[in-house]
Amino acid sequence: MKLTHFLLLTIFIMQGISLVNVTLMDNDWNGLMLWVNTSVLIAATALTVKPVDSIHEDH
Repeated sequence: MKLTHFLLLTIFIMQGISLVNVTLMDNDWNGLMLWVNTSVLIAATALTVKPVDSIHEDH
């Protein structure tokens, strides 16, 4: 999977979680939504930074 596809998928997941919270949960689960979105963001950042570091080590 290309890096751009992975990052776009991450954005879709985060927006989907927000949409479900607003429409189905009436914003009652804001804390859980924030926790899940932050976890997804940290995971995406970790998976994105690792390939970039390996590219720079080759030079």
